[in-house]
Amino acid sequence: MVFPLWNNLKEDSVDRFGVSHLPGKKLAILLAIIFLVSSILGHITDYVLLSLLISALAILPLANYMIFVNGAKSSAEINNSRWGIRHVLLILLGLPLYVIQIGGEVGLTPSEAVIDGSEISADNIKFMQRQGIIKPKDEVEYFYSDALLFVRDDGNGFTQRHVFSYWKEEGVLQKEVATYDKVEDIQVEWGAWRIILRSPFLGRMVVTSSSMFLA
Repeated sequence: MVFPLWNNLKEDSVDRFGVSHLPGKKLAILLAIIFLVSSILGHITDYVLLSLLISALAILPLANYMIFVNGAKSSAEINNSRWGIRHVLLILLGLPLYVIQIGGEVGLTPSEAVIDGSEISADNIKFMQRQGIIKPKDEVEYFYSDALLFVRDDGNGFTQRHVFSYWKEEGVLQKEVATYDKVEDIQVEWGAWRIILRSPFLGRMVVTSSSMFLA
């Protein structure tokens, strides 16, 4: 996508000015590779915003040439630079989603997958300690929250000492914890990447690559 576009713009530049105002071929190939790798990583990792930023920077020289050709006062640029209702709607709809996504990446809001305990914010760790879900010396190995906005509303995880689960029912926090000696059975399903723990206290906890919940 990037390299063919560069090639077309390069030919356009030579036709218009007799010389190319685009980056050289080697740099264009490098930018195309960066764009491709960044796009792929954005789909297979949690760094979506960073991927979008790098992808945009990779094609910036091409966009700069288009602006240069059209002119600073061209009708196309003036029309596309004018604020409209669609821009306001996009901001109103998109900004909350970006805030939630960034919050999930830094541990302030629930993530969409099982995360390492080190990614949980200090405030949420202190909340779990105050509620007796974990002890001060416990280190959360993995954690998952099914809540929409706040980790304090729902959470499942395990430490080096025990397994825990908490949730809210009618605004009241409920919790269940079980040390490993109280876990009756651990069933691992490798093909489905799923671990099932059974305990008389927790019942049945299912751990997958993307979620962790009581069943």
